[in-house]
Amino acid sequence: MCSPHQTHEPQPGTRRRTFLRTTGLAGAGVAMAGLEVAPPAAAAPASGATGAPAWHPDPESPRFTLAVMPDTQYLFDGESLHPAPVEASFRYLLSHAREENIVFLSHLGDLTEHGKVTEFGPIGRAFRLLDERGAV
Repeated sequence: MCSPHQTHEPQPGTRRRTFLRTTGLAGAGVAMAGLEVAPPAAAAPASGATGAPAWHPDPESPRFTLAVMPDTQYLFDGESLHPAPVEASFRYLLSHAREENIVFLSHLGDLTEHGKVTEFGPIGRAFRLLDERGAV
């Protein structure tokens, strides 16, 4: 028990864990709020720029998926650019969006290593896969 004059220092990682839990719950709350207030037209099938079905979660389903993409910075590091794993991950999510009812995608960490224009071009093209299918 701490006296009023003592401060209790959290154990290493406690603040980070609390932050991750809080932001994860906030993200889920935002995703659920978006489902609850989504207009009926949002659930109608549509086509993206690629001709494939657009990303539209099922607001009536009690089951849903939250997708998390980890730090991608080392795939976009100066002259060492490897967009294929990110593009493959996005294609997987897009192809399973309806059956898994993916309602929320979060990217954690840094997109690129140095934030250079030469790094953002390739990561931007990878994210365009989501844009073309209406993932917002």
